[in-house]
Amino acid sequence: SGVRIACIGPATSAALAQFGLSADLVPGEYIAEGVAAALFEDARQHNDSLAGKRILLARAAGARKVLATELQQAGALVDEVPAYFTLPVAADDEQGRIVLRLLQGQQLDMLTFTSSSTVRNFMQWLAHCAESGADINVAHLLHNERLRIACIGPITSQTARTLGLEVHIEAREFTIDGLIEAIVASEEKV
Repeated sequence: SGVRIACIGPATSAALAQFGLSADLVPGEYIAEGVAAALFEDARQHNDSLAGKRILLARAAGARKVLATELQQAGALVDEVPAYFTLPVAADDEQGRIVLRLLQGQQLDMLTFTSSSTVRNFMQWLAHCAESGADINVAHLLHNERLRIACIGPITSQTARTLGLEVHIEAREFTIDGLIEAIVASEEKV
């Protein structure tokens, strides 16, 4: 009753629908800046302002502050609630050891990253493996002719580049389906 719901993208909107709720707003660009722009445009179309509006921002802990900042600068009262946390893999994780062996043997063709936190956690895990005595050269592992890196969108790609990775594939639609489409299109070119 009077509460409107915005989702960052179609997957979030679909998940919401499973609980009998529908999104009033899904931006065309599935990043925080897209949500902010859509909210501002929606307010403008309704001859309204975000000033004084209470906004609950449920999202990943550690997410970028750009959305909250833009909304607060517009005068909105923003309550940020961490809806989930991304956790790094333990250095002694069995699956991690398999991935490390595949990287060392140059047997992986592609690494995919679906968020900046996945990039940061992966790079921290590799650094921890190197510090723990594993005989690895992180730069050598990640910069071989065979290995390609695919990212879900520009924010994730920028994080990867900042951490020294070369991004070969970037989804145009910032969803898992968009990432898959970008990978398939890239493979078809080869």
